[in-house]
Amino acid sequence: MYVEQKKNGKYLLRDKYKDPYTGKWKAISVGIEKDSAQAVNKAKLILQKKIEERTTVDKKDNNMTFGELYDEWYKYYKIQNKRTSWIKVPFYMDNHVFPIITKDMKISAITPSLVNDVIEKMYTFGKYSLNYTKQTRTTISTIFNFAIEKGYIDSNPVSKVKVNIKREQERQHRKKIGDKYLEKNEYKAILKELYSDGNRRLQALVAEFLLLTGLRYGELMALQWKNFDGKSISIEGTLDYTMTKITEAVKTSTKNVSSERIVDLPERGIKILEEQKVFNSFKFSTNPDDFIFLSRKNSPLTIHAFNKSLKEAAKKIELGKNVTSHIFRHTHVSILAEDNIPLKAIMERVGHSDANTTLSIYNHVTKKSREQITHSLDNIF
Repeated sequence: MYVEQKKNGKYLLRDKYKDPYTGKWKAISVGIEKDSAQAVNKAKLILQKKIEERTTVDKKDNNMTFGELYDEWYKYYKIQNKRTSWIKVPFYMDNHVFPIITKDMKISAITPSLVNDVIEKMYTFGKYSLNYTKQTRTTISTIFNFAIEKGYIDSNPVSKVKVNIKREQERQHRKKIGDKYLEKNEYKAILKELYSDGNRRLQALVAEFLLLTGLRYGELMALQWKNFDGKSISIEGTLDYTMTKITEAVKTSTKNVSSERIVDLPERGIKILEEQKVFNSFKFSTNPDDFIFLSRKNSPLTIHAFNKSLKEAAKKIELGKNVTSHIFRHTHVSILAEDNIPLKAIMERVGHSDANTTLSIYNHVTKKSREQITHSLDNIF
């Protein structure tokens, strides 16, 4: 801050400030009649007030309530995410969050302690799973990050809150990782059972194709003939029928950006699609926009119908695992991990943006492989 004399004999008190929006330094000044201590001190107060006005980022509404913030955030969230993601948010907000962080609370007054109360009631002293609790915590954090972006608050109270895993539940979780995928003898047995029933031809093909590609069920059902180039498939959407019947299902965007990908097919995968094309050409059609895997009703097979067939087949072969469509995705990861395919390559193939699920299976399988190596070495003599 300094005084500068103008040509007309008057003075300017000058200074610089950093623009909070651009990060650039800008000049600012205020005029004074004479270069006296009294006049300069008076001008300093005026100049400081001007700088404060220009550098204070406007908190649009410091009295905003959590309910108002949630309503504003949810409008954006619905636009930016798939229906399957946003439809469940109000349920766990109403049941777990709002009873503790009430809608009438000012967001500036919400503390990490309040967020921690939500977590402890759900998981630490409650009956809800670790994953469900983490999902709720992530949602609360996303809401407060939105508030920061909008300039309503400066920090996120959720950032200081962790979900402390129960030791016994963690042990059980690790123990159950092996139940998330099928061993070679298990997936062979379930495919054999499905193929043995002529009425389950489609279910058998779908199960095998999921195993060979690692696709999500919605991605597979959304496959159209234009997505198959003879060697690979392009994943560009998923099938959504949450608001309608399966006959009125709509192809929407993929789960996330990472899910858009090209999946190269092994020979058996190509053969399945070629066989399906011949089958569809007799019963339906094979236009570019037609879906590949169609039921007898000329519509995609619902996940409920598919999972029902899987559970019946698993029961028949006495397989003690919860077999759903997703187990083939995990099995695909385990097969590639067992063959020492790099984790990054596996994640890109299955369209995972979050490594947690892939990594848990990858580590479990590779650890088992290491144990098999030492076991083999122990028996060489």
